[in-house]
Amino acid sequence: MSNRLATRIGLPSVDDRRPGALDVVDFHEPTTGSQARTKGSLFLLAQVTGSGPHLSRAVRETLDQIERDYYYDLSAGVVVALAKALKNANRRLYHGRRRLAIPRRNGVSIVALVVRGREAHVAKLGPASAVVVRDGRMYEVPPPPPVTDQDPRVRQRRVAGSLGEALEVEPFTWQGGLAAGDRLALASRHLAHAVGVEELKRALATMRPSQAVEHLQQVFAIRGGTGSDGLLAIEIAELSATVATRQLEPVRAAEPYAGLPDQSPVPMADAIGRGLHRAGDAAEGLKAAIGRGMVTVLSWTLAFIPRRRPAYPRTIPRTAEVEGRRRRRVGLAAMVGLAAIMAAGVTVGSLPSARPTEAIPRAAVARSAIAEAVELLGVVEDRVDGADLVDRDPERADTLLADARGAIDRAVGAGVSATQLDPLRARIDERLDALHRVTRVAGSTSWPISHRRSRTSSRPRW
Repeated sequence: MSNRLATRIGLPSVDDRRPGALDVVDFHEPTTGSQARTKGSLFLLAQVTGSGPHLSRAVRETLDQIERDYYYDLSAGVVVALAKALKNANRRLYHGRRRLAIPRRNGVSIVALVVRGREAHVAKLGPASAVVVRDGRMYEVPPPPPVTDQDPRVRQRRVAGSLGEALEVEPFTWQGGLAAGDRLALASRHLAHAVGVEELKRALATMRPSQAVEHLQQVFAIRGGTGSDGLLAIEIAELSATVATRQLEPVRAAEPYAGLPDQSPVPMADAIGRGLHRAGDAAEGLKAAIGRGMVTVLSWTLAFIPRRRPAYPRTIPRTAEVEGRRRRRVGLAAMVGLAAIMAAGVTVGSLPSARPTEAIPRAAVARSAIAEAVELLGVVEDRVDGADLVDRDPERADTLLADARGAIDRAVGAGVSATQLDPLRARIDERLDALHRVTRVAGSTSWPISHRRSRTSSRPRW
């Protein structure tokens, strides 16, 4: 019996899905052997309750994050890594509901299945389920908690109704062995109730995965099912062992009139070619021998030719003069550098700046003015029962905003750049606009006097 198992999957067709269904199905089968042996293949299904493009995009991002977290985590086993990935996705969706504009009435349920070798690992949050069909019987994994289980509040905390409903949840997990011929499916609870448990079991047990998914979608449409219809069918098949039965041999065409199989089809071509190659090698060897002989003869000839003795210098330049010229060049370079440094210092010193005796008091005045403006603006923007000071006490708000603007003017007079105070001044102007019930217009159009008169004259009088 072979130890290798393969998976055949069936996915729902995008064109055949009912309108309003937002369930998302995703899977990843590693192509590298090390990742397939350590992590296995990951199959995900998200049962979505609700509608809206924001929810669909958030669910897709959640499934991608679960896949990245699971395959990146190498600190624990498959079940622990899968549970950690689901908990991280739940925590991320819990904190990002407002940012993603997901209403409270919408829900997301996740079920994840990992097939590694001859083992299956399942983790889920919410009502979405995973089933195994074996020997004509269908089992739900992980099994639902019995009635006699621990405190119902604990069960409700462990199996949350929706992803992102609570901050801390513990997903239900299960692991078990697989055998050739097993059928697995990730199904939406709504689809299972619509098509029926017997129909679901019969389709998974008697049909191929793609045929079973197509048949169940048709039954779901015939019975008037709408909304969640997520489904992913998986068949476990056994791969036969590969054994080399005989040694492979190269195949040659039978050509009895074209010479031997390993020779050229042209008669005498191989003999002539070998002769030419030998002649070429002999010519290369002869050329190299003649070159070495000529070099040797030329060396012997030059050895007996008389040569003139080398002429050594008879005068030595004065070292002091050379050293003096070098020192003059170094001194000239140093003076040029010093002149550049002095010019830069004079330029910096000539720039306008506050005196040290005035800079510290002006900085203190600017700091206190800015702090006072921020404090007054915070008092105005403080909301009590949903209303700020502009709505509760307009007169006091007007006084505080005027004081805040005066503080801003003092800070500008103390030397603070006006552009740095523009955000604070914009907040003050916004509160003043709300106080006086005015709206700022970006641009205006001036009409000619004659045109305005004509428009005025054409207006009916009551």
